[in-house]
Amino acid sequence: MLNYFNNNNLIRNSNSRKKSTPLILVFILCFVFAFLSQIIGGIAIGFAVHYLNLSFNQYRNFVSSSYSMLLTTSISIALCFLWVYLYEKRKPVSLGFYKKNAIQNYIQGFLIGLLLMSIEAIILSITNNAYISKGDVSSYGLLSLIVVIISWVVQGASEEILIRGFALQSISARYNTVVGVLVSSVIFALLHMLNPGVSLLAIINLILFGIIAALLALYTENLWASCALHSAWNFAEGNVYGFLVSGTNAYGGSFLYVQYRTNNLINGGLFGPEGGLADTIISAIAIIVLLFLIYRKSKLQQLD
Repeated sequence: MLNYFNNNNLIRNSNSRKKSTPLILVFILCFVFAFLSQIIGGIAIGFAVHYLNLSFNQYRNFVSSSYSMLLTTSISIALCFLWVYLYEKRKPVSLGFYKKNAIQNYIQGFLIGLLLMSIEAIILSITNNAYISKGDVSSYGLLSLIVVIISWVVQGASEEILIRGFALQSISARYNTVVGVLVSSVIFALLHMLNPGVSLLAIINLILFGIIAALLALYTENLWASCALHSAWNFAEGNVYGFLVSGTNAYGGSFLYVQYRTNNLINGGLFGPEGGLADTIISAIAIIVLLFLIYRKSKLQQLD
């Protein structure tokens, strides 16, 4: 399996870089890109408020809208692509956006994300830690629903490009893929340290999610599936089941509403399900399944 990891196309193709980013700079840039995108997005919103004469309520609504998330996460992607292209002298496609099986892998990843969050909602309900009721989608028109989905698609891709693309590749190339998976997953979790309701268990669960996304990227040998997994997970969490998404309210309404009976260690309380033990168990099982699939794939490759 270690040979499969180290000879994986996702890692090997990143060697097209002419110049490697130093490891300490990889760590710093992950935070810089994430926060700089918020600053640039905030400045852009400020200009919009000034030149469009938006009222305070209009400004507040825009800041807390899918359009705002779409803007800031797009900026994060652009910053990462520019660094890879201008500094490392390689094409952004080498981060893992290969044509082979792209549509198939994206659909698979999206379905996995929906499935995992649906299992989580069901577990919380049948264990009496939450109950499911009808949500409020009165604010949804076709356009607003499309914008919500697109915003999650871009948001999920932005974090996968930065962590499972840039960081995972850079760390794996210097050490090995196992170290790359673990360290990049820790970086991913630390990026959420300032989120409302964060706890030690939430950080552990975010690390586990990072491992899931990394293993899926390594299994498919591209970023399409992990981008879709991330986007579908967040969309299902916030807009299908009405959970908090890493401590924050999702933009738009939700089709269902999973309401906690009491905030506790099982359901994650104020951080949402990602801060609870139910998420820990589901993530651990998902990691075991992915490791088995990778092991089986590596064995089949040895026989070829």
